[in-house]
Amino acid sequence: MTTELANTGDGFALGVSNLLGQIEGNGGKPNGIVGQRREGNPSRRAFVRRQNEAGLHGTGFGREPDTIYGVPIKYSSNLDALPAAAGKIAAVVGDFTHAVFALRRDISVRFSDQATIDVGGTLHHLWQQNKTAHSGRRALASSPHDLNRMFGNITNAA
Repeated sequence: MTTELANTGDGFALGVSNLLGQIEGNGGKPNGIVGQRREGNPSRRAFVRRQNEAGLHGTGFGREPDTIYGVPIKYSSNLDALPAAAGKIAAVVGDFTHAVFALRRDISVRFSDQATIDVGGTLHHLWQQNKTAHSGRRALASSPHDLNRMFGNITNAA
């Protein structure tokens, strides 16, 4: 689901309200909003505070901890700042009980004493120097369940 960000007035709150209604209409219980926070740029937190200071509580903005319509806002540096560029995602609203964390593969560790390893130009001959090297790998993943019904994003279509 997607709703367009209106960059004037309480457009962000309106976008959140639209998505909350759609998620509830699909049987979900919206319990989170993820918005943008980027150091050195205007943040969602500052945006929410400005809305509070302007007395726009009637549009659903709450005081700390940041909420809109009682739904808590969390912050990510992976989303675009307001106003988001055309086609960019400004926020994600959803029923995060449908977000699943899965361990795709356990942590794997391997050891070897049969190799030659170049570390910054210095060769380490493991067998000859009685050394052992190890390498490790972990693979983690998360995935939203019922993505098209329980999650929506606010984008700037302009």
